[in-house]
Amino acid sequence: MKYASMFERLVANTAEPETDQGCWVWIAACGKRPGKEYPRMNVRVNGKHRTLRPHRVMAQLFEEFELEVVDEVDHLCFNIQCINPDHLEVVPRIVNLSRRRVRPAAL
Repeated sequence: MKYASMFERLVANTAEPETDQGCWVWIAACGKRPGKEYPRMNVRVNGKHRTLRPHRVMAQLFEEFELEVVDEVDHLCFNIQCINPDHLEVVPRIVNLSRRRVRPAAL
């Protein structure tokens, strides 16, 4: 299926669960363990197949700078399936790791 933009493609592959959290949950490819693995999407870049993480693609669309390989995208909502740009923050790895230690156990 052709989409007018990458944003349109991302949004078309999400669902909004009936919660107050406002997550945009990725419903396309999620690996062998849905909910336990980061989602993925297949794209062609310069004629070559690449597998990308939708949350990184979404963050890239909304940032004012190009994401580097070392940049990590933290899910502020603690839901790794979420691609809502309001729930994503580009941070250094050390910040992302430190935040994992303080996340609520129920999530």
